[in-house]
Amino acid sequence: MLMQKFMKGLLAMGLLFCTIVTFAQTGMITGKVTDAANTPLIGVSVMVKGTTNGNVTDVEGKYTLQQVPANAVLVFSSVGYLTQEIPAGNKGTVNVSLKEDTKSLNEVVVVGYGTAKKIDVSGSVKQVSGNVLENRPLANLGSGLQGMIPNLNITMGNGSAPGQGATFNIRGYTSLNGGSPLILVDGVVQDPNLINPNDVASVSVLQDAASAAIYGARAAYGVVLITTKSGKKDQPVTINVSTSYAVNDLTVRPKYANSLQYINYMDSASVNAGNGVYFSQRIRNGVEAYYKDPAKNPYVLYDPNIDIDGKYVYVGNTDWADILYQQGSLQQNNISFSGGSDNTSYYMSYGNSRQDGFLASYNDYYSRNNATVSS
Repeated sequence: MLMQKFMKGLLAMGLLFCTIVTFAQTGMITGKVTDAANTPLIGVSVMVKGTTNGNVTDVEGKYTLQQVPANAVLVFSSVGYLTQEIPAGNKGTVNVSLKEDTKSLNEVVVVGYGTAKKIDVSGSVKQVSGNVLENRPLANLGSGLQGMIPNLNITMGNGSAPGQGATFNIRGYTSLNGGSPLILVDGVVQDPNLINPNDVASVSVLQDAASAAIYGARAAYGVVLITTKSGKKDQPVTINVSTSYAVNDLTVRPKYANSLQYINYMDSASVNAGNGVYFSQRIRNGVEAYYKDPAKNPYVLYDPNIDIDGKYVYVGNTDWADILYQQGSLQQNNISFSGGSDNTSYYMSYGNSRQDGFLASYNDYYSRNNATVSS
């Protein structure tokens, strides 16, 4: 009786050993990968987990793997779909149906005359929200978008006049004559420099040739889509008030030579050229006297015995950069109302912006008033 039990135990161990040996064997695995609609998926990565043994599906969604251990785990992955891991076993054939990764593909972006989910967009789309523009003193929208969107190049004006707008460019210079993108505000062609940055909800940039399929030849240099804020249903009344004041100054103020340095330079240049001194001793004496004591000496020499061309001579030492230029300023005030009920929504705003320039002798300024009503 004991002998029979011992023999049965040995037999069981032998069967277990044979089973383990069988699982350790390698073989070929084939199969087909489809989506939820049973459509073949092309380019799906099929890998043996933990190894470099893998392949991709062909145009019919089929794949083949060689030297696959029976205890291996197959990993199926593709962009836009959830990754699945399936034991290979001794099946020989493993068919898989991948599910869409709706969490990453359901984000809504502006792509044309409306919105679409990222899963439906074939072109390159970059987007930023209006949050990047809030609580910042911005003269225009362009100054707030600088450095925020890749491949969107924004060039500001040279600063010679207040309120000077920005120019937009996508992907750099695309032709010998340059080229600017098509810019739409809520689907309408408009100058973005006239928009109140506080009213912007999002900015989307269509960067590649796919935008031409929507807008045609006008989108040859890309498209910038600006969406303004709107009310939301079932939202209580929200009032936002903001004000800001900023001081601007020239990055570099020109430094001029003083009057004494000027006559020394001119006299030296004239002598080096083989001529005599450029200025007379009378003018030099007047410049030196005013330079040493401006309060007791005149800045204009007058001699009634000299003809009209030389009767009045300026010998002052005025810092014209300080006289001509002053600090600029930017003041902004914004107020908005938004909200909605079960059936309606609304958004109303008013913004005032005033930018004073750098000219001290002229009251140069730029003023903009924006009023918006949307539902």
